[in-house]
Amino acid sequence: MKTYPINSIRNIALVGHGSTGKSSLAEAMLYASGGISRMGRIDDGSSASDFDQDEISRKMSINSAVLPCEWKDTKINIVDTPGYPDFVGEVVGSLRAVEAALLVVDGSGSIEVGTETGWDLAEEAGITKLFFVNKLEKENSDFARTLEALRSKFGTSVAPLQLPIGSEDKFSGLVDLLTHKAYSWANGKISPAEIPADMADQIQTMRESLIESVAEMDDALMEKYFDEGTLSDEDIARGLEIGLKTGKVVPVLCGSAMKMVGVDTLMDFIVSSVPSPAAVPPVESIDGEKRGPEDSFCALVFKTMADPYVGKLTYFRVFSGQVKSDSHIFNANKEREERVGQVYFLQGKNQEATAAVGAGDIGAVAKLQDTSTGDTLCEKAKQIKLKPIAFPDPVYSLAVKAKTKADEDKLGPGLQTLAEEDPTFHT
Repeated sequence: MKTYPINSIRNIALVGHGSTGKSSLAEAMLYASGGISRMGRIDDGSSASDFDQDEISRKMSINSAVLPCEWKDTKINIVDTPGYPDFVGEVVGSLRAVEAALLVVDGSGSIEVGTETGWDLAEEAGITKLFFVNKLEKENSDFARTLEALRSKFGTSVAPLQLPIGSEDKFSGLVDLLTHKAYSWANGKISPAEIPADMADQIQTMRESLIESVAEMDDALMEKYFDEGTLSDEDIARGLEIGLKTGKVVPVLCGSAMKMVGVDTLMDFIVSSVPSPAAVPPVESIDGEKRGPEDSFCALVFKTMADPYVGKLTYFRVFSGQVKSDSHIFNANKEREERVGQVYFLQGKNQEATAAVGAGDIGAVAKLQDTSTGDTLCEKAKQIKLKPIAFPDPVYSLAVKAKTKADEDKLGPGLQTLAEEDPTFHT
């Protein structure tokens, strides 16, 4: 994968309750963008994000996975996170590496605790939030009921940008309220469609409500709305951009990852409307120092993984400058210099060697000796320590012992590896 400038990068985490289809959506995005040649499945262990043997056997996400794809000259770093509360540390770390959280909910009409947790964590991280209502092809799915539940739980900032055409097994397309255009899908391929006549009144009402909401984001837009009674597509896009950045508008998109409906329009929206790393305020140190993309190198380690082939793998997000292969960096937390061998881009369980990872991007490096999750990496001559990741404390404790005497020597290193990978696990 080529190196992208910071304006052409989008970092987004998929968060939400377990079994809402986050990993399936990530898989669909990879497939739609040409990142993979066939759709993997969670059920048979062939998905790009769930590659650990425990994930495959349990058919659920345990670890976060970084899955970059290329869409319309933009690199989208998808970070797929687990939905079960046991693994919330993976979500907390991942949200420090992205500018946006895509809260994936199913279309059943109920809002589950994992969705509330994801919302709260995204609020604490101060990042953009948006919803994707998934599984609209399922029996008893109901977009209107789900939207009502979202607005009831999270407030009137929740604003639908799309409406589904059809429901359950007849779900086949979407109406875009921003452009007032309809689209249908057949075999995963998008094509323009006619707006159903029986939806015209509903679409008009919801589009007017959306325009009124985005007009409130800016005095000039509000004045124009009062004068003309409507806004142009460009005005709507500008108001939506302001609303996204401030959190006053939380968009709702919809579709079906399994049927590949709404996946490409979701990626279109991510590229056009989700803030790039260049569009957010500079990262700030614990001392109040700010670093912009053009400043000297600094990065935050948001995940550590024990890879069976390359050893300890450190995942990092670069906030300023760049890190090159075959170089030296400084760990500000441990006050130790680290030698960098090869730096990588990630693709699930695979690593792709690259010469450098620049500002705004996500990368990995193997075999750092003294670096842990939450540490800041920087230049020794221009040190900075970023705010630490606030992982939750453990809520359960127990004693463990080796099953056999021969295993006693393995127990300590094994527990240490678990603690390195999961900061919520203490020994």
